[in-house]
Amino acid sequence: LHTKYFFLIGKNAAGKTNVIKAISILKQYITKSYLFTPEQVLFPTPNKFFPIEPSDIEIEFLIADSKYQYKINFDFFINHERLKKDGKIIFD
Repeated sequence: LHTKYFFLIGKNAAGKTNVIKAISILKQYITKSYLFTPEQVLFPTPNKFFPIEPSDIEIEFLIADSKYQYKINFDFFINHERLKKDGKIIFD
């Protein structure tokens, strides 16, 4: 069963917008990071979602019968990222 729907339900001020922003950050990084050198700032403007201290975003997803876990730690730069497939580290 494959679906193209995504539902995000919650009360006011429950963090729904932060989830959408996290997905947007991941999309930006995944689709555009190859354009940057390691010294370039990927996330240049601090605000509520980009605090001075590092942030983590972690997602889990399924492709075929495999479970993937992707985690990224960043502030203005990418500090660390990890990808696991079925519990085994692909890169770290």
